[in-house]
Amino acid sequence: MANQLDEMNPEIMSEGRDVHVIAKVIPVETSGFEKLLPTILMAVGVIGIVFGIVIDKYLVSIIGAIVLIYPWWRLKQISSEFNMMEQRIQNAASEIDNYMEQRVVILQNYKAKIQFVMQCNKILTYKKKLLQLERCIMML
Repeated sequence: MANQLDEMNPEIMSEGRDVHVIAKVIPVETSGFEKLLPTILMAVGVIGIVFGIVIDKYLVSIIGAIVLIYPWWRLKQISSEFNMMEQRIQNAASEIDNYMEQRVVILQNYKAKIQFVMQCNKILTYKKKLLQLERCIMML
């Protein structure tokens, strides 16, 4: 698995990087009820299991076990989905960074070629002027 994105750490390591992927931190906000709901469901599941065992109704215990396990399983599934989404974002950001680096390399190559052409053009214009000067001298 690739390294996780570190949004909460404001330090940016600049070694060898032309582009910083993380430019904005989006805080995750959850209400108290959203944090408390899985715990309440798990507690109801435990109570259901205990109640089913006490009254010898094992069907109630099985339903309590399902109510206990479901929030835990669903939270793990959601966490896995977020990790996959984070990896897709990281992959896309890496591709964008690669394209940006390739663009910089291409522009640097074009700069070198244009400078070479300009120097060649200066030399050619200088040679043309010399040829014209020689022709003028020969006419005299």
